[in-house]
Amino acid sequence: MSQYLIVTEALKAQVGEDWAKHIIAVTDHEKGNLIKLAKENGFVTFYIPDGVGGRFSEMCPVGLVPAACCGIDIRAMLKGAAAMDERCKTDDMMKNPALLEAALQYICSEEMGINVHVMMPYADSLKYIADWFCQLWAESLGKNVTRKGMAVNVGQTPTKALGVTDQHSQLQLYTEGPYDKVITMIKVGAFRSTVEIPHGCEEFHDVAFLGGKTLNALIDAERRGTEYALYRAGRMSQTITLPEVNPYTIGQLLFFFEMATAYAGELLDVDAFNQPGVEGSKIASYAVLG
Repeated sequence: MSQYLIVTEALKAQVGEDWAKHIIAVTDHEKGNLIKLAKENGFVTFYIPDGVGGRFSEMCPVGLVPAACCGIDIRAMLKGAAAMDERCKTDDMMKNPALLEAALQYICSEEMGINVHVMMPYADSLKYIADWFCQLWAESLGKNVTRKGMAVNVGQTPTKALGVTDQHSQLQLYTEGPYDKVITMIKVGAFRSTVEIPHGCEEFHDVAFLGGKTLNALIDAERRGTEYALYRAGRMSQTITLPEVNPYTIGQLLFFFEMATAYAGELLDVDAFNQPGVEGSKIASYAVLG
């Protein structure tokens, strides 16, 4: 709402009386201030389905409206999500990738003490997938009571990294620090563009060998080098491969992580869809602001 106040003031200054035509509201059907404002000002409005929390909302108007405004093919995203949904309907763990992922992470955290989950995409276009995953995993699984109300303290701590940048800033910790991390790398099979590395610096053999190769090959070589370094150090990692980055594969990936999170909540016997710890901080913030 603070952003609403800032943006509407700027719109009124720029476009005057037509400011309301420049707003699309994504809101609950009945609850909250935004629906009241939408009705009062005639905003174009899309509705959030009941029971969908923010971190699970990518495939409803919360995620689809801004994606469409950015020119992303949201129908392809939904087809990708539907394809992953179909794969995740079986109770055969070896054929259900999200259930297998949840089981592996459950074993890591509950039986092996692997309490940190590093999300490390090897593509700049996937950088913010790691940000979203951190919220999804932390807010859904970090709980202090089971569904039956028994006291627990569960949940891996998710953290984000970006290959190849962060293999130079964080890999030292991952290979030689505590044995408490599992690293998930996201590989892209075919990048959308190819960057050739020119020949040059022939007098330096450790530079000249790059000439004629591609930046694409270099990024993949660094990812494979990271995989090997982790393996050699006895550290746990896995690699998820997207054939390419497009709306369909992103739809698959988002739904895969959402389902894996839901399954992990069931294995931990916690409610993966609430966030009471967050609500406490909001109430305290209201008190600070008077």
